[in-house]
Amino acid sequence: MPHIADLYVEAFRENALATAKLNYADPFSFGDYNRAIDDMRNAASEINRYYPDRIPKLVEYLDDESGFVRRWAAICLIELVKIDETTQEKAVAVITSEAERLSMEETEEPNKKMNAELLRRWLTNWALGKVATVNE
Repeated sequence: MPHIADLYVEAFRENALATAKLNYADPFSFGDYNRAIDDMRNAASEINRYYPDRIPKLVEYLDDESGFVRRWAAICLIELVKIDETTQEKAVAVITSEAERLSMEETEEPNKKMNAELLRRWLTNWALGKVATVNE
């Protein structure tokens, strides 16, 4: 039986992937999307608070095959998890890379233009010091 901490790690990835299902034409999908984000952020916070030995598992998601997992891991690591400066720099690089990829690359990823814009806004807020983190 897996340890509860590992269930949080798995839940983080599953919920990050669930955000890909947002359909702007379907108002009901927003509820699922928001629940997935809440559950994902809760998993990251619980890992940070109670299971810091599992933080490296979240850091591994910065290299995940899914862009959704990579960018949500980057954002949540910066905002919700105590990480070192090197990890923070890598997370910002992932967000930057994802924003550029979604802006330029021909991809079938749903809502890519909207996601690229949201990532650019996050990066602007980061540059202005407007992103709250647990590392402050």
